[in-house]
Amino acid sequence: MGQNEIILGLAILIGLIINSFFCITLVNTLNQVKSENRELPSWIIWLLLIPLLSLGVMFYVVYRLSSSIENELHDRNFEVTERPGYAQGMGFACIGIIVNLPMPAFLVGILAIVGLVLFIQYWVKMNWYKKILRDDVSHNEE
Repeated sequence: MGQNEIILGLAILIGLIINSFFCITLVNTLNQVKSENRELPSWIIWLLLIPLLSLGVMFYVVYRLSSSIENELHDRNFEVTERPGYAQGMGFACIGIIVNLPMPAFLVGILAIVGLVLFIQYWVKMNWYKKILRDDVSHNEE
């Protein structure tokens, strides 16, 4: 096995580990939403670990998770002014598709950086909503 194959294998393993933690965050966020407010089952989130399939599933997860969080926030009488995490998530999902189209390498690099930023923003936003829902005192007293 050559050095390139080892590096590729490590990159795939690191990517799988990062995506696994990402999925755990999304599932834990969804778990803070009451079942009647959920618009997707949590097992669908794990489909994000499957290459190629994840490109399409990401759109569904972003749309439905955003709606689920929005439903829960309304149910808990939070003021909601935007769809939770929708812009960052859809931006990341769109770039995931676009970078796979034929285009100059420098453009792929720029879009990959933008996609990484949106991925991190979406992940942080979903973690923030998880904490907001988990720490909601009025909901926890019921």
